[in-house]
Amino acid sequence: MRDQAIPDAEGLALHHFYRAMVWLAEALADSEQAGATPFSPRCTKDRIEEALFARCRTLSLCFFGTTSLYFEGEGGESLGQYGHSKDHRPDLKQMVVGAVLDAEGHPVRCELRPGNTTDVTTLSRCWSGSGRVSASPRSASSRAGG
Repeated sequence: MRDQAIPDAEGLALHHFYRAMVWLAEALADSEQAGATPFSPRCTKDRIEEALFARCRTLSLCFFGTTSLYFEGEGGESLGQYGHSKDHRPDLKQMVVGAVLDAEGHPVRCELRPGNTTDVTTLSRCWSGSGRVSASPRSASSRAGG
């Protein structure tokens, strides 16, 4: 893994990034909770992602992928579930992360789901209402010689 330079961020300290994460996680008003998941309220991050997603709805090409993150020790009370572990750790609770990227690799949307959520379900929730979607898991394309 290599470090990434963020232009004009020299004066920022780690606590600034933590504060930004707290702001992104602030719950929206009750009137903006339509479509919230049962395990997490809609938050500022959702509003920003939805604006980016609306701007990108005419994407001719995008990429979607998932991964799983497992919990060691304490944690995972709400999202942690036993499911198919891509890390080969069926003994631990996990959560599933799904991300939509545009053709340049910029994130458009990200969703966190319980660890027993299938990839197809994550895609439909991440991309709901966007029109036609075509997706191919990496394993399918590698079997096809791609």
